[in-house]
Amino acid sequence: LYPPGPSGQVAETPAEVFQALEQLGHQAFRPGQERVIMQILSGMSTLLVSPTGSGKSLCYQLPALLYARRSPCLTLVISPLLSLMDDQVSGLPPCLKVACIHSGMTRKQRESALKKVQAAQVHVLMLSPEALVGAGLGPSGCLPQLPPVAFACVDEAHCLSQWSHNFRPCYLRVCKVLREHLGVRCFLGLTATATHSTSRDVAQHLGVAEELVLSEPVTVPANLYLSVSMDRDPEQALVTLLQSDRFRALSSIIVYCNRREDTERVAALLRTCLRASRD
Repeated sequence: LYPPGPSGQVAETPAEVFQALEQLGHQAFRPGQERVIMQILSGMSTLLVSPTGSGKSLCYQLPALLYARRSPCLTLVISPLLSLMDDQVSGLPPCLKVACIHSGMTRKQRESALKKVQAAQVHVLMLSPEALVGAGLGPSGCLPQLPPVAFACVDEAHCLSQWSHNFRPCYLRVCKVLREHLGVRCFLGLTATATHSTSRDVAQHLGVAEELVLSEPVTVPANLYLSVSMDRDPEQALVTLLQSDRFRALSSIIVYCNRREDTERVAALLRTCLRASRD
């Protein structure tokens, strides 16, 4: 929408951007948002590393709204978390029309969402990486039927990096599909979890220049204590930890796992081991 200057500098933020900001229910930009939004509106691929709750979603919502006003086009958002998709859709203002396609939907629901997209009734299409990669690339698939894509937002972008604790190989195929089959040239990567090496790796996959990577400082709340350990047998280490004096007296505790099947296995292990220790 706003071509960069002769030396690649981003244009000064125009009035319509601030008007769109108010239309989306905000009075002012948070740190980093304006820069990222203007880079995307200038067609510059960008990576934003910013804490949870810092307003990263606005960085794709506002450009999506403005791009759709200029011409019939679509913004793609790739997200691995189905629950986050549903939350974002339900929390969006009425002026931004969004559809989802993911594995948790029935075939009829997916077809209904695709029809809305094809009829230009949607500004943003949210897809799981598996839904995009498996959507079909031939004449009968849904990808060739999509409107022109203004830009693609890759949420949880750390999943692209093999340095990440949550690397997902399917994400690498997503970039290939977006580039080769949908002609996407502008990418926005969003994550709250990325070390320097992870950020560099993600930026390379998305084609983001070093100067277009924005990392906001991540602060740990004062009431949180972080401890990291590397164990040969993580499950046994977890059992030992929960049996220690520090945790034994707690009435409840949350254990996070990378995959759903891991949660079921770990839950069964804890029920067995912790019950045995109490008997």
